[in-house]
Amino acid sequence: NHSNAYLALLEGLLTDLSGVAFKNVSILPLSFQEDLEPPSLIAFDLDMDAARLTLYFDETVLAQSVRFDQFTLQSAEQIRNHTESYHTFVSGEVSHVDSHVIIVNISISDIDQIKPTLLASSRSTTFLSLLSSAVQDMNGNFIQGISNASALNVSLFYDDLSKPVLNNFAIDLNKGEIKFVFSETVDSSSFNPTKIFVQRAKNTSSIDTLYNLRRGTVKDLDSTNITFFIDKMDLDALKSLASIAV
Repeated sequence: NHSNAYLALLEGLLTDLSGVAFKNVSILPLSFQEDLEPPSLIAFDLDMDAARLTLYFDETVLAQSVRFDQFTLQSAEQIRNHTESYHTFVSGEVSHVDSHVIIVNISISDIDQIKPTLLASSRSTTFLSLLSSAVQDMNGNFIQGISNASALNVSLFYDDLSKPVLNNFAIDLNKGEIKFVFSETVDSSSFNPTKIFVQRAKNTSSIDTLYNLRRGTVKDLDSTNITFFIDKMDLDALKSLASIAV
């Protein structure tokens, strides 16, 4: 404000026409116009592999003011009907440094909800809208909102290239099912049971201590949790092999 906007000018700044040097001075302005302009989001990058959103603003913004639940990812510039996919973020870890560049590490739960949809599968399906309450600049001005009817297209897009990892599994021979828990959402339609071997030890090559599943069904739901129902022929074979899965 006016009371704390002193201007300090030091000797050597300039001279008069006689060559006399400028005298040091510290003085308040005659008038002062504070920053009332709202900040704007000018670009963003999305890395689906690292689950990272990078936001670029036209001025320094207050990192702690970022409300990630006010940002919406959408598959098209306009959301006009139910053919466009969109997801409003729930949570994320926001960088703590005030800057014109803010990095958000997207939560696993948000990523798992985005991946099964048409969202963020390429640059042409990655747009961002936000409410005016999403961010504030250093003077407390709220950001210029971006409507879901004219969302901002991603600048740099990095696809998900990491292989899913099996975190754990459980076998129930009474129900004839195997439950798998993966590190990320997987495509249930790609599930191939012939790639599954049930074996007695971690490493084995003996036909007496392993069994290769042949068929079965899986719940038609893309998720981190996949339930596979073992075919009756395979289930009977597993039960008859006393050294496996007992």
